[in-house]
Amino acid sequence: MTVAPYGTWTSPLSASDLSGQSYGFFDLQFDGGVLHWREHRPHEGGRYALMHFTSEGGVAETTPQPFSAATRVHEYGGRAILADGQSVIVSNGTDQQLYNVSTDGQFTQLTDTDGARFADFVKDSHRNRIISVQEDHRRDGEARNTICAIPLESGSNSNDQHILVDGADFFAYPSVSPDGSRIAWVSWDHPNLPWDNTSLWIGEIDDNGEIINRLRLNEGVNESILQPRWTDSRTLYFISDRTDWWNIHVWANGGISTVHRRDADFAFSLWSMGENHYDFLPSGEIFARYIENQHFSVGRINPKDGRLTPIALNDGEPGAFVVADQSVYIVVRSTSGHDVLERYDIETGDIETIRRIDSPLLSKQSISQPEPLSFPTTSEEIAYAYYYAPKNEQFSGPSDEKPPLIVRMHGGPTFYSLPYLNYEIQFWTTRGFAVLDVNYRGSYGFGRSYRRSLYGEWGVKDIDDAINGAVYLSEKGFVDRNRLLIRGSSAGGFAVIAALTFHDVFAGGANYFGVSDLEMLIRDTHKFESRYFDHLIGRYPEEKEKYRDRSPIHSIESLNSPLITFQGVDDKIVLPNQSELIFEALKESGIPTAYLPFEGEKHGFQKSETRKRALETELYFYGKILNFIPADNIEAVAIHNLNADGLSPHSQTEV
Repeated sequence: MTVAPYGTWTSPLSASDLSGQSYGFFDLQFDGGVLHWREHRPHEGGRYALMHFTSEGGVAETTPQPFSAATRVHEYGGRAILADGQSVIVSNGTDQQLYNVSTDGQFTQLTDTDGARFADFVKDSHRNRIISVQEDHRRDGEARNTICAIPLESGSNSNDQHILVDGADFFAYPSVSPDGSRIAWVSWDHPNLPWDNTSLWIGEIDDNGEIINRLRLNEGVNESILQPRWTDSRTLYFISDRTDWWNIHVWANGGISTVHRRDADFAFSLWSMGENHYDFLPSGEIFARYIENQHFSVGRINPKDGRLTPIALNDGEPGAFVVADQSVYIVVRSTSGHDVLERYDIETGDIETIRRIDSPLLSKQSISQPEPLSFPTTSEEIAYAYYYAPKNEQFSGPSDEKPPLIVRMHGGPTFYSLPYLNYEIQFWTTRGFAVLDVNYRGSYGFGRSYRRSLYGEWGVKDIDDAINGAVYLSEKGFVDRNRLLIRGSSAGGFAVIAALTFHDVFAGGANYFGVSDLEMLIRDTHKFESRYFDHLIGRYPEEKEKYRDRSPIHSIESLNSPLITFQGVDDKIVLPNQSELIFEALKESGIPTAYLPFEGEKHGFQKSETRKRALETELYFYGKILNFIPADNIEAVAIHNLNADGLSPHSQTEV
């Protein structure tokens, strides 16, 4: 084994390996004996390939290049396909129109409405139509969100879909009862987001296909509701956080009751439309996935007595799933390096591997496993994180040296850092960095109270948690207190800039399309998040001073640590001017800084070449500011205001 300074280790995981890897099974759908899903292909320009698997055991791609199965509703997209026997209804990422695509590659265009986007669609079999959430950008001003009906007859495409439900700012989860007589849906209005307060509606569908006799089921209750599903026209299941946790509930006989009460979240924040959090087994039991004590599990719930029976899967964390006859198809993100699509036999408990995404990029001996942590933070509260120690089977660090730490801040901020095998984290740990992946206050997975603890405190408590997590590890002797770094994207990027501006803890950071001016964000961002900050900071302009006080751009004289910034030029959520502002300000103030804008990239990098360049450049930047030379051969980037005196190569010693 080679002893070498942390950060200089030769990693078996290159940025090219990581950036070009296909990953993820999304939107699992089953109908007519055929399983459909989407796969992300960074090496094909970031497109999503539509795949299918038959009961005979064949796996094939349904749509050829350059077709990409993706939607841009709310800009973040979500479920973009709907299984329909031997075909699938799919949103094309290029034109955002709906197509009916058969498994033999035949296309029928269903919509021809330039400026409209569709997501979270379901079939109304009794009327041969699709019912979809529609986001209409054709008119001037703010996008209009509705629930619409789209006929499935061949050649019926038109420029106007028939609107069934209107009048709210946002809609999600339309659900038609099995007999076609009723429909349910979720709506919410500004300033709420779907994890704040939502409305659950039901209505009857008349002979003309219109919705009549509408009724709000949760009048007067402040709660976040997700995924309503009918079992019959009188029984509606859904997920609500009225118990403080996202638990499964049922509306029946005119009342609402909790199916299974547990201090666990059975849902995620609705950033992506149409997420499937539970499904019904042929026995009438509920198959569900949940987060409890920083761990993901699946189980069977008996709705009659509320009893949950955990299900043991193969190595890894459970992801997307769908019930199919006597099986459950489920994605398991293995800790050994695979994204695996498995088939779980409901009766026998047997598990069969259907498909793996690529081969493992690392040996088990070089994979750093997540260690769940909780640590004290401000306001006498607790925050959570996953710690990853440096790990490389070929290297170890000097006995008199502690590793540098990268604090990783997820986006959102109402999101969650998952304990799945993340090669981006392993990119750092195999080079000798420790990583702390923080689920700061405001993250989901810890109940409604924890999510709401960030209300009014964005830019304060999340930064406190990043700092206290880093200090906690340094005081435990795990990491070098003088070599703490911080990186993050979107809201996490804002956390990076704010931490470097308002605190003197981190030696440097990497900002991926983060916010530097909160007032500018309000003016420029898209509809979905335009009132997000009413809860996170305060009403604008009434509380304008809070926005100015927490915007790093207005305290740039306090930012004394090096910062590198990455930005998608086509980003519509955090516009490039946010990154340009902070970069130009740091250049002028004399702080080491670099800026890499990427053409053709939006909010979240999709292309393999972008991801490769960004990771390598971030490593190069850390080497320069911490005075070490990475083992990788990296194309240099211009770092303004950098004094290169004293940089020297580190030696390596065989033991």
